[in-house]
Amino acid sequence: MKLEELDELLQKAQKLRDVMTDLERMESVEKKFIPASLDDKLLTVAEAAKRLSTSESMVYDLMNKGLLPYLEIGRRKIRESTLVQFIAEYEGYSLNGEEPVKIQKGA
Repeated sequence: MKLEELDELLQKAQKLRDVMTDLERMESVEKKFIPASLDDKLLTVAEAAKRLSTSESMVYDLMNKGLLPYLEIGRRKIRESTLVQFIAEYEGYSLNGEEPVKIQKGA
């Protein structure tokens, strides 16, 4: 194995460790989430929509409903870690209506 490949694996392992630390903090801090990683990127609405595999208008709807926190710096931005937390919090829910609805098994 080349030194470059080893270095890349170590970097990936560190990122995974950061994600695990982030998940532990999410559980213990109750909705106040401080990422362990300093490379927590600010995403545009278009980037967030792409990551969620949805439209930009859906992302705006989620923000306007207060479900997806954002910063307004010129235009709206979403922290990458906030998006990860959002996905974890609303997994198993339908967000198409006015309020989140728990998806029933077999539905």
